[in-house]
Amino acid sequence: LRIEGNLKATYTGTVEIETVDSAGQPISASLTVSQFPSFVLPGFGAVNATTVRSTDSAGLDVMKHVPPCTLRIIATSHRAKTVVIPIRVVAGETRRERLVLHQKVLISGNVDFASFGIATARRGATVFFDGPLEERAITDRHGNFATDDVIAGRYEVSVLLPDLRRLPAQPLEIAGEVMDAIRIVAAPGTSR
Repeated sequence: LRIEGNLKATYTGTVEIETVDSAGQPISASLTVSQFPSFVLPGFGAVNATTVRSTDSAGLDVMKHVPPCTLRIIATSHRAKTVVIPIRVVAGETRRERLVLHQKVLISGNVDFASFGIATARRGATVFFDGPLEERAITDRHGNFATDDVIAGRYEVSVLLPDLRRLPAQPLEIAGEVMDAIRIVAAPGTSR
């Protein structure tokens, strides 16, 4: 047997992660990286490995020599909305991902059930925020709600009552870090 030439095999790939804020500026973030599948243990089956890394002050992290697999990356940063993405690693290739971590906005308020023709406030009504993200909050027995799972942007806000009636959607522009005491009331002619 005779082999000639320069043989070179690549069995791993590279993953480059960049984390930025909503303005495109680099930010440092914690990265929880899970690899599926990692390895198989006889009698236990597939075991998935998880590691915690971080991007540097320039928002960069490079993972070299990653075997072919699918990675699940969870990027978190102080007061930013968590980003979760899958990345398929292919031998011999470099995958580049830019993750935008938007600043979370704390929003609280009250659903004015009386303005909708509902005599008493409803505990457990769901307030939906449909916009850049789809989020929701649950009202207490006074119609109050709060969430910090939204980001700045234009939303349609609607309320689903525990009896599954949906109150009409209304537009809301969310900006800044905190929006306090918003009030959801019936628009003229929409009370039931």
